[in-house]
Amino acid sequence: MSVSETNPLLPRAEDLPQEPSIFLRVCHSPWLFISDRTLAIIRGLIACYLTVIFAADVDFEVVDAKRGKLFFFMMGTGSLFIQIVYYWISFIWTYQYYWDPKNKGSDVQEDHYASHPSNIWAGIRRLFRMPQTEGKNAVVFSIFYTAAVTIPFVVTIVFWLIMIPSEPFSQPDGPSSTRFHNSSADGRPPVEGGIEDHPFSRGFFKAFMFINLHAINSLVALVEIFFLNSVKKQSPSWIHIIGLIILDLFYVAWCYIGRAITGVYIYKFIDPSYKGTKPVVVSIISVTSFTVTMFSIVSALHGLREIATARGQKKRQHNEAA
Repeated sequence: MSVSETNPLLPRAEDLPQEPSIFLRVCHSPWLFISDRTLAIIRGLIACYLTVIFAADVDFEVVDAKRGKLFFFMMGTGSLFIQIVYYWISFIWTYQYYWDPKNKGSDVQEDHYASHPSNIWAGIRRLFRMPQTEGKNAVVFSIFYTAAVTIPFVVTIVFWLIMIPSEPFSQPDGPSSTRFHNSSADGRPPVEGGIEDHPFSRGFFKAFMFINLHAINSLVALVEIFFLNSVKKQSPSWIHIIGLIILDLFYVAWCYIGRAITGVYIYKFIDPSYKGTKPVVVSIISVTSFTVTMFSIVSALHGLREIATARGQKKRQHNEAA
């Protein structure tokens, strides 16, 4: 069996009217040692792992620790949610196009769905199948992919290098101290049992969850960039930069929604009563600028991966042409 038969998503270059879409590249590893089936399995395992981590953290933070809704407004929570959605989408697409013979091509798909109009499973496959056209779909998904591999690095660096040193925590086995962001601007007392505890003050499980939210997320993004897809450097850059800036501003708005719901600010840098409105604006601009910088670094990582895998891609094309 030829390589082109085992890799139906990326046919021979001479048979392609244009470059493979980002949808196809997400489902194709650039490394020869990662087969199509292995890629699907890896994506499925990562999707399940991240989902379990999210569910366990919700149970621990919201249910057992009675920390209320603040958990849903944390940076790490938002980053993890984006990755979960991305990995389930990419896993479903990879599974459908490599393991489901009814989804190898758009014509076959349409014939199958037309002949089974009342088939619930066929309807589910239609709902989650890979888009057959590019245009706006490709641009939106490219921005979403960029967020999934960029935001985790932003969260990790901001949390460990800025949030941890600047915001007071209760120290492990030490006296309790209240983080400022748990004090309300209207004079009400801090939330009892808020998220002010030090990440490593409540045993292994809590530390493990913090590491997953603020460290493993970046490791997953790094593995995604270098091993699990063939996406090229995002272009045009300005569209992706605008998309990331919009996501940053949406998160800021989400934090203020959290303030309205819970009565407290999740982070002190967005609290105008702390040092005034100007520092809040400066902080938001700084985080947004850092996100753009991280996007540039992520684009460079894509370029490095393209250089590292160029020889293997040429070998693959040679084998397909043989």
